[in-house]
Amino acid sequence: MRLVCPSCGAVHSAEAWRNDPAARNCLVRAAGLPGPVADQVLGYLALFRPSPQRGLQWGRTLRLLTDLEEQMRCGHIQQTHKVARPAGPHIWGQAMAKMIDQPPGKLPLKNHNYLRAIVYDLADEADRVMETARNRTERTGQFRTGSAVREATQISVAEMREMAERKRKQKLQKGAQ
Repeated sequence: MRLVCPSCGAVHSAEAWRNDPAARNCLVRAAGLPGPVADQVLGYLALFRPSPQRGLQWGRTLRLLTDLEEQMRCGHIQQTHKVARPAGPHIWGQAMAKMIDQPPGKLPLKNHNYLRAIVYDLADEADRVMETARNRTERTGQFRTGSAVREATQISVAEMREMAERKRKQKLQKGAQ
């Protein structure tokens, strides 16, 4: 089977890529990324190519993928002197898509710092929206924590009446003293 690079037109057999350990590791890592990131990672890595005519070397690609995996594994993103924000794979994928659609002015990229800045902005906005919604539900009195919901569903009506009766008796005893 012959594979043709859509960017440079290079033609190689599939076996040639399979025999190169760095290429094999890159493809395995790219395939192992979460769905939203895996969809965008090849376009994102193209932003690191030295020039449109030259390809990215497999060794560098492997280092970039390894670094990207490590940053995503945390589950949050933090910029210097800013609060950490939760950042799942969907946010990383959105940031990569944004970079591919609107690449930075200075290419090739040297590191993931520009991506990290976009991920932080998206995560900050998503966290703000979630916090606003949570505050709104608290103000309306509809907010319940997970444990309160679980406790309310596990207690029967009879048990609730017994608890209310015990509290009433405790208040009467305190009032009598």
